[in-house]
Amino acid sequence: MVPTVPTWIAAIATAVLAVGAILAAIAARTIMVAQSRQLKAQHDVIAPLAEVLPLLAKALRQSLAERRREQACHVFIELTRSNDHGQAGAKRPSRGISQAPASPSVTATVHNGSRQPIHDVYVIWQLGTVRMGKPDRAARLMPDQHLCFERAPEVADGVSTGDAATLAAFLTFRDAAGVRWTVREDGTLSDISPAAHEEQDAQD
Repeated sequence: MVPTVPTWIAAIATAVLAVGAILAAIAARTIMVAQSRQLKAQHDVIAPLAEVLPLLAKALRQSLAERRREQACHVFIELTRSNDHGQAGAKRPSRGISQAPASPSVTATVHNGSRQPIHDVYVIWQLGTVRMGKPDRAARLMPDQHLCFERAPEVADGVSTGDAATLAAFLTFRDAAGVRWTVREDGTLSDISPAAHEEQDAQD
């Protein structure tokens, strides 16, 4: 029996659809293989970056911290323990200074070796670990200049210890960027601004 025209048309259509399905499957497979290769290539690029990014972030944080500390690193306090009250060139606020020539005293010299002024300068005195009296204050200290403050060791009830070695002091100031710092006799520098505490809490 000879197939009729409709039968031929149906057979041809079926064959075309089959070929189309095969070609579509081949194309889909080709696309999947290409995408798989692309994803693998991206992974090969991203994987090393994932290892490097934490190091870059750490280096950036260190760089920012160094820039933040740049001015403060040039400010320091120097303590001189002596019985000499006639040191030349010292700015001596009247508050807290012993006038007895034989009494031991401590002179705190604040140096600003930076290129910008510092502000709200406070020298905070300690007898052992206890704060002694009111801090000595200066509104500002210009670049390459220094201030001197002197005090004799006395406990809170007014009885002199007679030992200048027990008297210490540390410095607080605000840099040109508005960041507040504290500096101790041994050069220890600490950021005491609220932003520093918030950043530390975020890291913790």
